Amino acid sequence: MEDTQSPQTVQLPQWLEEHSSRALDAQIAYGRWILNSLLLVNGGAVLAITQTGDHAYNLFDAAGLWLVVGIMSTFVAGFGAWVNFTGSVQLYMGLRTGSRPGWKTYGAIRGGTCATMLGVLCAVVSLGMATAKILMMIEEQRFF
Repeated sequence: MEDTQSPQTVQLPQWLEEHSSRALDAQIAYGRWILNSLLLVNGGAVLAITQTGDHAYNLFDAAGLWLVVGIMSTFVAGFGAWVNFTGSVQLYMGLRTGSRPGWKTYGAIRGGTCATMLGVLCAVVSLGMATAKILMMIEEQRFF
């Protein structure tokens, strides 16, 4: 008898494969939408500030740092999403081959999820802080 150590492919039900594929596609689409929206809003605000002429310096002084932090946080969230999807694919492929995923796979999924959530939270908070600083400057009538 020949004993092979190769793992056997587990046949998952067709409906499970279809639903997990649809769920992954929807998760990717929502992730792209969130990251694109954050980049557009933060980057658009920086671009709008550059078009204000004489007031650009005051606006950059008040909100520029927060907007740049928002852009950088969006990139951190994008990297976290990539790590999360990499771990998810490893987990799914491990389930298909019948092997148990290791601690690195679960760590990648958890770490990627945390980095994504933290990045999105920081980007939204930084946009809010930039808006608040600009509104405070308008209220104090420092410009406009």
